[in-house]
Amino acid sequence: MSNPPATIPRLGWLLGAVLAGTVLLPLLWLSPSMTWLKMSPQAVPTFSVTPYLETVSQPVHQQALADRQLPVFNKNRLSGYSPVKVGNADFISVRVDGNSPQHEIMLLFWAGASGRYTPNMTNYRLHLWPYEPQLLASLPQSHRSQDTFSHIPVPPGATGFILTQTNPSVHRKFHVAFHRHVPQPEPEAYGFVVQRRHPYTGNQSASVFLKPVAVTDDQAAITRRGGRITLRHVAAVSWLNRQHLPNQIKISARQVLGQFSPHGLLVEMTDGSTHQLSVQGADMLELDYQAASKTLVVDASQYQALERTTLVTQVTPQLAGDVWRRVHPNLGLSKRLDAGQLQISLMRTDEPQLWFTSWHPNGRMATLIFTEHADYQETVLDSLVTFGNKQGQVIQGQGLAGNQIPFTKSVFVLGEPYPFFVTMPGGHRIGFSQDSVMGSPAFAHLLSEYRRLKLPVEFAIHTAGTRHYTTEETRQALAGLVPFNSRVWIDHGATPTMVMRGGWDRREPDHVLIDALKAFNYRYVWADGDRYAFLEDDGELSLVRDNQPANLLYNLPVLTGGFTSTEQSFTPHQLFLFSTAAMNWTASLYSDAQLKRLLVNHGVTIAHVYFPYSAIQFWKTGGHQRAFRLYPWFNPTLQRLSAAHRSGRLNLDTIGHWGDYVRMARQVVLTPTPCGLWLDNPVTKTIQGYTLGLQTEVAPPAFELDGSGVKGQRWQNGQAYLWFDLPPGRHELKTPSCLLR
Repeated sequence: MSNPPATIPRLGWLLGAVLAGTVLLPLLWLSPSMTWLKMSPQAVPTFSVTPYLETVSQPVHQQALADRQLPVFNKNRLSGYSPVKVGNADFISVRVDGNSPQHEIMLLFWAGASGRYTPNMTNYRLHLWPYEPQLLASLPQSHRSQDTFSHIPVPPGATGFILTQTNPSVHRKFHVAFHRHVPQPEPEAYGFVVQRRHPYTGNQSASVFLKPVAVTDDQAAITRRGGRITLRHVAAVSWLNRQHLPNQIKISARQVLGQFSPHGLLVEMTDGSTHQLSVQGADMLELDYQAASKTLVVDASQYQALERTTLVTQVTPQLAGDVWRRVHPNLGLSKRLDAGQLQISLMRTDEPQLWFTSWHPNGRMATLIFTEHADYQETVLDSLVTFGNKQGQVIQGQGLAGNQIPFTKSVFVLGEPYPFFVTMPGGHRIGFSQDSVMGSPAFAHLLSEYRRLKLPVEFAIHTAGTRHYTTEETRQALAGLVPFNSRVWIDHGATPTMVMRGGWDRREPDHVLIDALKAFNYRYVWADGDRYAFLEDDGELSLVRDNQPANLLYNLPVLTGGFTSTEQSFTPHQLFLFSTAAMNWTASLYSDAQLKRLLVNHGVTIAHVYFPYSAIQFWKTGGHQRAFRLYPWFNPTLQRLSAAHRSGRLNLDTIGHWGDYVRMARQVVLTPTPCGLWLDNPVTKTIQGYTLGLQTEVAPPAFELDGSGVKGQRWQNGQAYLWFDLPPGRHELKTPSCLLR
């Protein structure tokens, strides 16, 4: 197979690169100790950086296409299923044959080195949506359909996958095709590198300037690009795990550091010296240590499809013969990227230490966000969960309000109350009514009361309303929620006017949402498929894992219309996607043990929840009548969460507030100095509660920012954390006891 051609738009990138090199390149990398000035030229490590660009291949191993009957999902049998082996594939495309008379969810799980289901890898929910009513009416009874889920990335360590269906009455078969990364030749065509080395210390820095690129081959797409770092004479390398503790590699091994892992390494050279290798501006670091040759290769991807995978649906299928074919593309594979940049430094250190940005503001150790979906929001039930009592009063220790729990609350805006029945735990079939802002005056009044009381609630929209709506009707819904300052869009259901169905596709004028969301200043969009199924089973809350991509908060060129402008400036009109995990409340899910593990792992949890469904106990009193009360464990659980938040350890937050912090904090450039480090904040806003982490073997002294004390500083077990408000521009963080000025 030939490599797909690519074109390089050249307008403006060269001038931008020159200016960026002048401003952003570290001046001269100084050493943190005067003794380092004794370094001899022979001790300087061999350090090189080259750009790279990779696309995805056509299917390989066509003879290995699987043709299997889909098993029916059984949670208790996952470890007994026989996975389909993926070999050395980087991506798989799965085609499912069978009709789709109704919405169905298929579940894809991964097998690890054992060849069996492995719970710590990203799961995928693959949606088979029903066709449009007008299309179904034109189909013959015997019509067949094929749904292809294209370019699902194979996570690190996966050896196979298990695909299951949830509807036992439908007989489906699936086929799988395997794809590989295709390195593109002539790396200098895609970017260039500027390297510098201090003449006395030997400390080095590199800036990788990546040019705009567009893939012209219809069958190709960009999977990753960045800078390949090669370091020779390496005896060992240490990376920080999610507990921010060093893990050392001395034998040949590979390791992935996702977007929410510290992007710094401690490198021990064969001459006994130790160096800090840090990378900024990367989606992912992929380490390959080759012990025999003492060589460390680090692929620092400024764009990596693993960190931006988003499976969406092509609403309108194509008819081929008597078969309707529909595609579910991965928007993380891009046809074009704007200019990009990476900053890399290699600095000698006498005392092994690594600086890194923390994703938890104000010195907190972990983040927990509840995103409430609107499906079970009935006025009387919503009031009970919020206030914790039927009087609708804020009482300390009761309900979300009495415990001051921040959360993101999505609501339906349009439509009359929609009645439906659900079989609840215990077997009772209970009736609910989905209320909307415009369709239920009582519900609208309740939401206004939340605002009047200044409860820590972030309002979001959950599609346009309780039925199917067009793009124009959705604009009306967005306008109706303007008084609530909503910036977050959440959706799911059968309507095609969802971002993950027709809403992403400008070829669907009746359903596309991207321009409407931007017009109403929306910033965050739910990325649909929940991750890491059965978290409650393995006692894990965090969506950040070692040796796995985070794929947690990211933007996409197809949604933003660009790439670099989003990452290098804090632009409110740019849309970011966020991923969640289904975490309906139980008596044990947020136990002391669970929270302790979340804090120790510096985790991030974005929970997809239904408060009335999981927090309220229902029973029937005759006919369709019901009675209900809060589960007795609900308020104590909220009190436990509130206490952890008040202690300064746990960050209870909303998607909008936390997302703003992460987006701004990602832009800060850290430049180590003899007495601390320089911090460059290119954002035009002050970053409130910006937090730095420092992995060190020695308790650090007190630090000052621009000559004044920081808000707070904590050190324990080799980890130091400092937090402060970081205004725009350049700032110096140092210790007053340092003798070097």
